[in-house]
Amino acid sequence: MIPVPSGVRVWLAVGHTDMRRGMNSLAIQVQQLLKRDPHAGDLYVFRGKRGQLIKILWHDGIGMSLYAKRLERGRFIWPSPADGTVAITAAQLAYMLEGIDWRNPVLSWRPQAAGAEVLSAYEAAQEARKSTADCYQAGVAAWRRVHPDQIHTYAAQRAVAVILSAKIRGWMMKATAVVTIAIVVTMLSPYG
Repeated sequence: MIPVPSGVRVWLAVGHTDMRRGMNSLAIQVQQLLKRDPHAGDLYVFRGKRGQLIKILWHDGIGMSLYAKRLERGRFIWPSPADGTVAITAAQLAYMLEGIDWRNPVLSWRPQAAGAEVLSAYEAAQEARKSTADCYQAGVAAWRRVHPDQIHTYAAQRAVAVILSAKIRGWMMKATAVVTIAIVVTMLSPYG
């Protein structure tokens, strides 16, 4: 992974670049075609014609660095050649380096939704006065509805973990309240 400092600007050189170019010729391209200073500390990203290879030019204040990344499958998403450069964030560059569409990254897993479903199902089963095993089974079924692609044993483990962590949080809050009350009573007591 490239050590991208926070706050650095990332520029994509739109269009196709000859990937046989090295550090010096890419720095000249930044100066002449993009009208920018390659020694300013910004990152300049270039993509080849096939879209499987990118090169990143970066001057870190000490020296010039040239990074290359090739995707084994797929292509790097690249803007249309309307302008000379496009600015993106460091987070978008990280998505790009992983082969993810940096323009619209999509989360594929949301544990908060599954956790809420599990706790709702568990509490509903408790209110219906079902056995403890049936309450846990309701939580597992809720997890499976949210994540149907996971195997049953993993879903059961995750659902039980969500339920137990919620129970532990509840117990800790009750214990904290009891300790707080004890401290207040001790402070207000004439014998304390």
